[in-house]
Amino acid sequence: MKVPPLAATLALLALLGAPAHAARPRAVGSSGLLDPARAEKDAPNVLRENNAFCKEPSRPLSFRARALCTVADRIPNCEGFTAACAAEHHAAMPEKPPEDESHFLEALKKILGQVATVVIWILIAAVMLALLFPLLRVVIRSRKDKALADQVEAPKPTTAVGTRPQADLLSEDDAEVLLRRAEGHAQQGNFEAALFTYLNASLRALDKRGAIRIARHRTNGEYVRACSETETKEPLYAIVRDVDRVQFGGAHPTPDVVARTASRATAIVRTAAVVASTLMLALLIGGCSLPHHGGRASDPAGHEILGDLLQRQGVTVRPLGSSLASVPLPDQAQAVPQTYAILVDTDRTPLETTTELHLMHWVRAGGFLVLAGTPLRWPDELGAEMETSTSSDIEVDSVSGDGEARTDRGRLVHPAAIRFKEALPVRVQVARTGDGKWYAGYQSLDRGQILTIASSDLLMNAQLAQPANAATMVSILRHLDRAELRLALPQDGISPPSNPITALERSGLGLALYHALAATLVLFVAVGIRLSRARPTPPQTRRAFTEHIEATGTFYHRRRAASHALAAYARYAEERVRQRLPRGTQDVGAWLGQRSGVSVEECTQIWQRATSAQTAAVPHGDELFVLKRLSAIVSLALRLD
Repeated sequence: MKVPPLAATLALLALLGAPAHAARPRAVGSSGLLDPARAEKDAPNVLRENNAFCKEPSRPLSFRARALCTVADRIPNCEGFTAACAAEHHAAMPEKPPEDESHFLEALKKILGQVATVVIWILIAAVMLALLFPLLRVVIRSRKDKALADQVEAPKPTTAVGTRPQADLLSEDDAEVLLRRAEGHAQQGNFEAALFTYLNASLRALDKRGAIRIARHRTNGEYVRACSETETKEPLYAIVRDVDRVQFGGAHPTPDVVARTASRATAIVRTAAVVASTLMLALLIGGCSLPHHGGRASDPAGHEILGDLLQRQGVTVRPLGSSLASVPLPDQAQAVPQTYAILVDTDRTPLETTTELHLMHWVRAGGFLVLAGTPLRWPDELGAEMETSTSSDIEVDSVSGDGEARTDRGRLVHPAAIRFKEALPVRVQVARTGDGKWYAGYQSLDRGQILTIASSDLLMNAQLAQPANAATMVSILRHLDRAELRLALPQDGISPPSNPITALERSGLGLALYHALAATLVLFVAVGIRLSRARPTPPQTRRAFTEHIEATGTFYHRRRAASHALAAYARYAEERVRQRLPRGTQDVGAWLGQRSGVSVEECTQIWQRATSAQTAAVPHGDELFVLKRLSAIVSLALRLD
C-alpha cells in the first residue's frame, strides 16, 4: 500500500514532537507492563513460596500485623497467623480479678507493691556500693603502697636482684604494663629481671581480682597458698618455683624458662578480661529476649508477596537503599528521565518536610511515585484529604493482556477513601470504593507521574494472600511504566544531617551541646581574664570638703543634734573672736556690731544664745537659725581685718 508523502511527513513530525515519557495519563483501560489476569494466576504460587507468615510468623506481632488479625480467618491454610493473633489477643486481655477478693487484700497488694519497690531500690543501691567498695579499696591500697615505696631507700647494686621484684610490685598497679616491661627485659637478654617482672605481673593481676592480697611481709609461697582461684594455683606455683630457684638457689634463667613463665603469666593476667567478657556476654544473652523471626515473608505486614507478583511480570523490585531526600534528580536531557519508580508507604515511612519537598521536586523532574497510606501524611502540595467511606470493597476496571475488559474486586481491612481539594484535568480515577468514592488516582505533574492509594492495606502480605486482592493491587499498578520499582524503607523518610551539629540535634543532644558551648565560653573568659595583662589600680579620688560638711549635717539632722552643732560652732567662733578682741574689751556683742554693721542688740542676743547652748540640751527649734546668723555676723566681723 502506498503512503502519501504528506501523511508520512505529518506522522514523522508527530513522533518526533511527542516525548517518550508523555506526561498525559494513559487511558484507564491501558494494560502497560502489568496484567491483572496473570497476577490472579500467579497468586497461589507466590503464596506457596511466601507463606512463612502463615506457618511461623515473627513474634511478637508488630502493630501493623496486629491490625491484620481481623482477616486471618479469610486466608486459607494460615493457622500459624491465626494462632499468633489469638495468643496476642489473650496476652493483651487483662486478667479478671476474683470476685471474692476483698478490699483488704487489694490494699495489702498495693502496700506490698510499694514495699517491693523500695526494697528493689535499696538492692540497687547496695549493688552499686558493692561494686564501688572494692574499687575504693584498690585505690586507697595503691596510694598507701606508693607512699610506702617512696619511703624505702634505693637498693644497693649487690642486692638489686633480691629487692627489685618487691619494689616493682608495690610501685606499679597495671599488670599489662608489667607484662610489657617483662617482654622488654627478655628481648634485651635480662632474663632475671624478666622472670621477676612476670611474677609481679601475675601477683598484681590476682590482687586486682581479689584472689590474693599483696603485702610486704608475705613470701611467694604464701601467695600460692592464699590464692583463692583453684585453676590459677598450678601455673602460679610453677612461676614461683622458677623464680625461687633463681633468687635463692643460684640458678641461671634460660630463654626456655623465661618463655614458659611468660606464657603462664600472660594466661593468669588476661584470664580476668576473658572471664569478664564471658560473663557479660552470658548476661546479655540471658537477659535479652530476642524477637523470633521465621525467615523471609514471616511478617504479615511485609511486602514480599507484592514484590514476587511484580517480578513474575518483569518488574524488578528492591529496596531504595538511600534516603528519599537524597534521591538524584532525573537528567532533563534524557528522553526517558528515570528508569525506576519509587513506592512510599507513608504509614511505614514517615516523611519529613525536607524530604517531601525534595520528593515532589523529583516527581516534577520526571520521576514516577507510588504513594500509599493515610492521605494526611502525604505532601501538602497534592491537596489530598481523607474521605469517609462505609464500604471496604474496592473495584478496579482494567483491560487484561489479551484485550478483554475486566473488573477486579478486592476487600480492605478498614474502609478508606481520598478527596482532592482541586479537580485537575490530568487526574484519573484508578480505583473506587463500593460506595463510589475515590480509592486510587493517577495524575501527571510536569514531567512526572504520581499514583496515589488511600491506604496501605493491599501492599501487605496478609492482604495479598487472598487471590482477589492480588489481582486488584496489580490492576491498580497498571499505569506503572518503569521496569524497576524501589521500596522505601521506614528510615528512608528521614533526611540525612547536613553537618555534625544537625546530627547531634536530631539525636537529642542539641541542648547539651549548647550548654557545653556556653560553659566553654565562660571557662575561656574566666581563665582569659586571670591571664590577661595586669592593670594598675587607680588611686582613690579625693572627695570635696563640702561633701563632708553635708554628710556631717545630715548626720546631725538624723540624730537630732542641733544643740550639739550650735554649741560646737559657738566654741569655734568664740576662739576666733577672742583672738581678735582688743585688750580690755569685754562686750563681745558691741564689738561684733561695730565690726559687722549689724545692730548691737541683735549681735548681743545671738552671741548670748550661741554661747549658752549645751551639747546634750533638748533642741528649742531655733538652733539652726542662730547658727546661720552667727556664722554670717562672725564672717563679716573677721573679714574687715
